[in-house]
Amino acid sequence: MSLGDDLLSRIHQFLRQNQYPNDTDLCRALAAATETLIRRGQLAPKALATKIRLPGSYRRGGVKKQLLAASVVASIRPLANNFTDEVCTEVQAFMLKLKHLVRRDVARDIYNKGTSREKPGRDAIRNALFGFFHERGLVFQEIRSGRGFLDILVARGMLQIVVETKLSANFVGTGQLQEYLQDDPDLREGYFFIFDTTPDNLFRSYCDVEERRFPGAGRIHTLVAHVNLPVPSRKKRVTS
Repeated sequence: MSLGDDLLSRIHQFLRQNQYPNDTDLCRALAAATETLIRRGQLAPKALATKIRLPGSYRRGGVKKQLLAASVVASIRPLANNFTDEVCTEVQAFMLKLKHLVRRDVARDIYNKGTSREKPGRDAIRNALFGFFHERGLVFQEIRSGRGFLDILVARGMLQIVVETKLSANFVGTGQLQEYLQDDPDLREGYFFIFDTTPDNLFRSYCDVEERRFPGAGRIHTLVAHVNLPVPSRKKRVTS
């Protein structure tokens, strides 16, 4: 079922179990409002209360809108959390593909004949995120934070995805990204892209998107794109 269908079912069950008057229109209104708030990352009792109107049977029964909204939000919170987890899984799968896209299409722009440039890799990642989150989120670059500038920030509903990029020669750990996540630890996921310019891909062991190598790093995933690619060997032309 879709998120909207799940919400409708959960809210209908909640109202019935708590012996509220049966009102199909209110049930649908609650489902629609909560879905909107979840997708916007604004689910809260006060926000829900402003979006609904209690029917006469509820008002006559002494039901308070704020208390009803608070109870509904508490009952559907697990669905909201599951929605965020699904988004995280979807994003992680995309980021793994993005790592290979960078290596395949942008490696020569990042590292070429001994010259390293981080910007082409960062721009490629930003552009890919624009396409992936088209009409489903907002993508920003070089956003000011209280701790500095975020390379890339994606906002989708309740989830914020902070993406930092770094040439391997400048990589000194994930401390800076950890600080950015601490500004909103419950809602932020972090991705650290390392562009490995070493000939032997020495940083490949840092690619721990599943194992989470860095203790205490919170919700941080590191990805390594090897960009110092070997030059294909050219076969000598055989002359007869």
